[in-house]
Amino acid sequence: MWKAASAGAVLAAAVLFGASGCTSGAPRVSPAELERTANGIADEAIALLDGADEVEVVTDDSRQCSGTDVDPDGSIRQWYVARDVRLPADADASETVAGLLDELEAVGWERGEPSAVGRNGIRHRLTDPERAGFALALTEPVGIAPVVVLVRVTSPCGEFPEG
Repeated sequence: MWKAASAGAVLAAAVLFGASGCTSGAPRVSPAELERTANGIADEAIALLDGADEVEVVTDDSRQCSGTDVDPDGSIRQWYVARDVRLPADADASETVAGLLDELEAVGWERGEPSAVGRNGIRHRLTDPERAGFALALTEPVGIAPVVVLVRVTSPCGEFPEG
């Protein structure tokens, strides 16, 4: 009797805690934890940015993960944080972002290849092995005013329960 009850309890726990698995290799953390970590990463990056005049929260929400065409109900999601950081009018965007990238590398972030964003920006993507699955992207404005650095953080994908 005990073995049957224990087996039932293990099966119930497996179903309750998501042993069904997520196709994305999702972490076993709550959406609230993903939100806290993503916001913490954005806060850390912005704190390292010299001369930030103003920070505007553009997005702080979950969104459906890319490439989840096998997820018609949209339950496989990631946390997404987007902030615009306005620099002083006389700031040199390239110099400011280069300094920030150097500081981020000094604390463990690894820089990927930069890529063009439209005609007026360069996106720098970074990852940190200590924060598996989280990505940080900085978009440096080129030749436009006001000087606004875009700070974006995405979490790993995870199955978000309804509600």
